[in-house]
Amino acid sequence: MTDNTGHNADNTYNAADVSAGDSTLLSACNKCTSEDIRWFDMVLSNLGCVGFEAAIANQSKIRWNRKDNREKIINLFARFAQGNMDPTAFRIALLGIARQDPHIDYNDLVSCINDTASVATNPGVGQSIPNGLQQQTNNVTPNGSTKAFTVAIPPSAMTKKQSIPSTVQEDCTLTISPSGGQFVSPQTLAISCKSKKAELHYTIDGNEPTLKSPRYTGTPLVVDRTVKLQVTAFINGNPVQSIDTLFEFNIGQVSISPATGTYHPPITVALSCATPNCEIRYTTDGTEPSESSNVYKDRFLVKSDCTIQARAFRNGSEPGPIESAIYTLQKPEWKVLEPTENEDPVRPHDISKVLDIGNGLNAVGASVRGKLHAHSGTWRDDSFAIEVEGPWTIIVVSDGAGSAAKSRVGSRLICEASMAKMKMMLHNYTIPPIGDKPSEINMRQIVDFLVGAARDSLDSIRREAAARTRQLKDFHATLLIAVHCIWQDTDFVATIQVGDGSTAKLQSDNVAKIFIEPDHGEYSAGTLFLTSNKIEQSLPTRVKFSLSPIQCLAVMTDGVSDDFFPEDQRIIDLFTRKAIPGMEGKDGESVDGVMHCIVPSADPASALLEWLKYEKRQSADDRTLVLLYRGGKQ
Repeated sequence: MTDNTGHNADNTYNAADVSAGDSTLLSACNKCTSEDIRWFDMVLSNLGCVGFEAAIANQSKIRWNRKDNREKIINLFARFAQGNMDPTAFRIALLGIARQDPHIDYNDLVSCINDTASVATNPGVGQSIPNGLQQQTNNVTPNGSTKAFTVAIPPSAMTKKQSIPSTVQEDCTLTISPSGGQFVSPQTLAISCKSKKAELHYTIDGNEPTLKSPRYTGTPLVVDRTVKLQVTAFINGNPVQSIDTLFEFNIGQVSISPATGTYHPPITVALSCATPNCEIRYTTDGTEPSESSNVYKDRFLVKSDCTIQARAFRNGSEPGPIESAIYTLQKPEWKVLEPTENEDPVRPHDISKVLDIGNGLNAVGASVRGKLHAHSGTWRDDSFAIEVEGPWTIIVVSDGAGSAAKSRVGSRLICEASMAKMKMMLHNYTIPPIGDKPSEINMRQIVDFLVGAARDSLDSIRREAAARTRQLKDFHATLLIAVHCIWQDTDFVATIQVGDGSTAKLQSDNVAKIFIEPDHGEYSAGTLFLTSNKIEQSLPTRVKFSLSPIQCLAVMTDGVSDDFFPEDQRIIDLFTRKAIPGMEGKDGESVDGVMHCIVPSADPASALLEWLKYEKRQSADDRTLVLLYRGGKQ
């Protein structure tokens, strides 16, 4: 018994319904389900003969593995078109061939048929197919008219290839995030499509996207200029959905740091703008910035009251808004307080000493209480000593650690003990003028003298700590010793150093050098002291020599040397620089190097005391400097 499609009740077909004697087709047909048949009936009735023939002939869409199968289908169609084959049998046989041969992609055959038609948007024309989504398409019928139809792939076909969705219809809704608008900074754009089959192409030049336009692969796009982004989704080479949105970019406002306010001078001003590839121009007199105003390149200093106005410019865009900052600069009101602690006073707060050594040499030293000590009402921790012993000039400088309770005592003891030891060792001592440099014996003797002075200083502190029942660290202080004599018409200098500060020389060729790297960190923070653990063993390695003509020898605590950090590069400024950067006098005047203002002075002691009171941002420590130099008042 058969149903109205010619399908037997036992799901088989008669050979006569297909083609007499064709057992292969009969076997293939028996694999088709009734739902396959209903689907194919719908395809054929809507496409018509011309459309179906075109679909079958599209070999690029069907991977024919067996040429005889392709010929069978063509022959089937010819028999059907000539009326020599029952329509139901034709449909069943055609499906059977496609299903029977595993090398023929059944779904590609279906896709081929569907691609023959063009997309139609006339709603309500297509038929509702159970268990299938719908896609509106058009095809040209034999009489040349346009007909809308609906096609759905049957469930039995979907089990053949899981990568094919359960319907030809695809939801290709496109989304752009963010969805457009006005911006001042670069935006990262993401494009998405609900269909995974869709291939997305986009443009930003105003043209409609095509398959030749850039393809969106999932990598976010970054835009920083005004563009109209257009995106089209393509399936099987056909556009199915489009979207566009406008991204407008305005030049952002310049950010000025610090903000308007009252500050201690100088302040460092920084300008920035979120808009890329723009040029910031600014003024400091309150006038409106133009394209001819100062170009911002790097942070700059402001030392007095001013109004900063800044604006960003970029070719092809309107300038950004003007931003302003008004600065009122007031010098900090440092207090000058007398210490309330009466034990171990250090008076006077500021001291100086000058020596006429002879042979055209002069020495001057000074030490001033730092602003931080004066503001907090505490004693100066720095100490120094200058003495002459025969042909030798002896200089000792020490800086007590601010965190140590009796560091000012430690620095005083170091200067006293070291000077006493060096005067004793150098009394009636000379280096014989033999050869072109001092002998090894003489050099070892000088090392012993300097190391002995350091050890005597340490012993002096140990005795004092024991007498006061205090720890050695309460007397933490640095040590710098330099001795000088004229040997063979040139300058012989020997130094030893523990801790920060610096000993430096200005040679006759105007080259400045330091004798030893100070014991401080990369950013001039932290140091060692003569009273630190295990320092005594390292003392011999800390002795350095120099035998060359010099113009000036300088020994200083870190209150001075840190203002020329890194010393190995900037110590030349201390000697010869005119208008040293970042330093100014108490009335705002520039500060020159010592060779310009101390050495030529008729009163070098007063001149050095005044020089040491220079203003420099974040510099408020005690300052001690001793100079040995040739010449004098010019």
